[in-house]
Amino acid sequence: ALSKRNPCDQPRTSPSHTMALAPGVGKQLIVVSCYTRFDNLAHGPRGTEAQRSLYTYSMDPADGQMVLLSVTKDEVMNPAFSRFHPQKNLLYTCTESVAENGQIVTWKVCPETGRLSKLASSDAG
Repeated sequence: ALSKRNPCDQPRTSPSHTMALAPGVGKQLIVVSCYTRFDNLAHGPRGTEAQRSLYTYSMDPADGQMVLLSVTKDEVMNPAFSRFHPQKNLLYTCTESVAENGQIVTWKVCPETGRLSKLASSDAG
C-alpha cells in the first residue's frame, strides 16, 4: 500500500534569505516580519503596530511580483531577524524587546502554501 506523504514534510535545500517553492514553480518564498509592540523597542518606529507578525509571499524572480500566500496567526512579539534553514523547511525568528527576554522561534514552512507552523520557542536570555 502506498502511504500519502504530506508535501510540507519534505526537506528542501534553499539559500538562507529566501526559500524556493515547489519544484518547477520557479518562485521564491519571502517572509516579512513586522513589529507588533512598539512600547518595548529601544527605537521609536513610525507607523502603526502590525496586527500579525509574519506574512509569507511568493515572489516571481522574473518580474519581482509578490503575492501574499499566508499570514501567521500565532502571536509572536516583534520578530526582528529571520533566517531559513539551509537544508530543511524551517524558519528561525528572533524577537526584539528591551522589556522582556528575546525569543528564538522555530517555524515549519510549507513550500507549497507558504504556511508557517510554530514548532518551538526558546528563551534567548
